[in-house]
Amino acid sequence: MQIIKYAKIFFVLIASYVILMWVAFSLPSGMIDKHSSDAFEIFKREGVYYAVNKDYPEATQVDNFTDMLVMIPLMKREGSAIGKAMDMNGYSRYWHGYTTFLRPLLTVFNYQQIRIIYNIVVLSLICTCFYFIAQRIGFLFALSFSLSLAMIHVEVFGMSMQYSNVFIITMISSIFLLRNDLTSEQYLKNSTIYFFVIGSITNFIDLLTYPVFSLGMPLCLLILIINKNSEIKSNILYKVIGCSLAWAIGYSMTWASKWLIASLILHRNVFSEALNQAAFRVEGNAEYPLNRYEMIYNNFHTMFMYDWFIYLLCIIALISGILLIKEKPLLWLSLICLSIMPYVWYMALANHSQIHFFFTFRSQAVTLFSVMSLGILSYMQWKKR
Repeated sequence: MQIIKYAKIFFVLIASYVILMWVAFSLPSGMIDKHSSDAFEIFKREGVYYAVNKDYPEATQVDNFTDMLVMIPLMKREGSAIGKAMDMNGYSRYWHGYTTFLRPLLTVFNYQQIRIIYNIVVLSLICTCFYFIAQRIGFLFALSFSLSLAMIHVEVFGMSMQYSNVFIITMISSIFLLRNDLTSEQYLKNSTIYFFVIGSITNFIDLLTYPVFSLGMPLCLLILIINKNSEIKSNILYKVIGCSLAWAIGYSMTWASKWLIASLILHRNVFSEALNQAAFRVEGNAEYPLNRYEMIYNNFHTMFMYDWFIYLLCIIALISGILLIKEKPLLWLSLICLSIMPYVWYMALANHSQIHFFFTFRSQAVTLFSVMSLGILSYMQWKKR
C-alpha cells in the first residue's frame, strides 16, 4: 500500500515538473533575452570566480561561471518549448528546475535585481528558521544552527543562484518540518514521504552543488524534535535510515526519470550521456586524476580552515558518547551517522567533490550542526546528574 502511495506522489511530482518546465519556456522571450545579455556586463566586471572576501578566496568564491555562462544563457529559447526544456543546450542530464522561477523573474528583473531578491529571500528564511528552532527545540540549538550557516558563508548566497537554490529548498523544508505537529504518530510515520519529496525537489532544481545539505539539516532537526518530545515513541536510528533512504530514492528516481523523458522527447540516448558523465564524476579521468585524500582535505580545510578542528569535533563526539551512550545510545548514534554523511557523499562522488570543493564543502554544515547538537545534548545530560 505504501509503494502505491509513493508511486502516486512520484507520478504527480514528475508530471508537475514537465508541465512547469513547459510553461516556463512558453513565456515570451523578449525581455528575458535582453536581461540575459545584460548579465554578461556583470560577468566581465567580476570575472568567472569572484571572491567576495579576499582573505577566504575559496570559501567566498561566487560561481559566476554557472550563473552567467550556464544558467542564464539556457533561458534563451530556440525551437519548441518542450524541446528546449528537455535539451537545455546539451545539459539534458539535469532537470534545470530553477528555470521555472528564473525565466519569470527575467521577464521583469535584470540579474542585479534578481541578486537582491535572492538576498532578501535567503536572509528572511534564515531569520524565520532561527525563530522556529529556538521556539520548538531551544535557543542553543538555534544558535548552533546559525553558526553552521555562518561557517558555509551564507553572506555570499545572494550573489549566486547556483549556491542559493539548494539552500532555499533546505530552509523551506526545515520551516515546514518545524511548523508541523510531529507529536502526531501519523505525521511522524509520513516523514519518510516528506523526505522522499525533498529529495525529488532537490534533484529537480539543484545542479549538483551540495544536495546532501537538504537531507542532513532537516533530518537533524527531526532527530532533535523527536528527542525533545518524550511522548513520541519512535526508534530514532530507524527513522534516520528510513528518511535517508527515502530522500536518496526520491533524488535518484527523479534524476533517472529526466533521462528517460528527455530520451523519448529528443530521440537520443540521454541515459548514455548521463552515465558517462556519472562515471567521470565518480572516478575522474586522465585530465582530472582522482586523489581522495586531497579531495577530503580541500573540502575540510575550506570549511574549517584549521587542521586542529578535526580533533575538536572528535573530542566533542567522544565526550558526548560517554555522557549519552547509556541512556540515549540511538540518539548519539543517529547524530554521529548524520555527521559523517557529507563524507560518504564525497567518497561516492569523489571527482565532482575534488574539482568543485569550493562549493561542495558546504555539505559539512550537516557535520558541524550534528556535532554541536551532540555537545549541547551532552551538556544538558551532564546538568541532570
